[in-house]
Amino acid sequence: GENATSKEGQWLKSQAENNLSICNYSLEFDEVLLSPHPLIVMSWPHETHLESQAIRRARRVNCDLPATIRLNGSQSGSVESITAVIDNISTGGLELLFAKAVSFKIGQSISIAFQIILDDRKYLIECDAEVVSKPRDSGPSSSTYGFALKSLNDEQFAVIHAFVSDRLNHRLGPQLYSK
Repeated sequence: GENATSKEGQWLKSQAENNLSICNYSLEFDEVLLSPHPLIVMSWPHETHLESQAIRRARRVNCDLPATIRLNGSQSGSVESITAVIDNISTGGLELLFAKAVSFKIGQSISIAFQIILDDRKYLIECDAEVVSKPRDSGPSSSTYGFALKSLNDEQFAVIHAFVSDRLNHRLGPQLYSK
């Protein structure tokens, strides 16, 4: 490929993302050296050239938890159940993977039930959830959807929070104490 030419005083717009937020920022090329090796010295983003937006309210961890989804049917009193796997979870929401493509509308409400095990104790979480996302390239149906958790009581919130914290602790370093 061709070498891009950069000059002192030019600006570079960039974007960085972490688990909770996304940042847009601009950097100015302070110095451009071509020899003995190419080097570009850039300024640190100034406050006026920095924009940050929260994309998540809570930390999210990967998991592999079976779940049951209940849909309120259009017929009076009928309920349809679908099994799925929770791929990642936070106290604010989760991502579900389905064995086959299903069709949900953004904003649609469902009921979800799943179990979390903490220190050999089992906790059943049953709550409502709302469809908030699906892959952009999917058509009317998809096998992956994002859900916001609704109607969590304090105990359910605490259990999910403890599960997420436990997963983060295990991911960040070796376990110091074992049973």
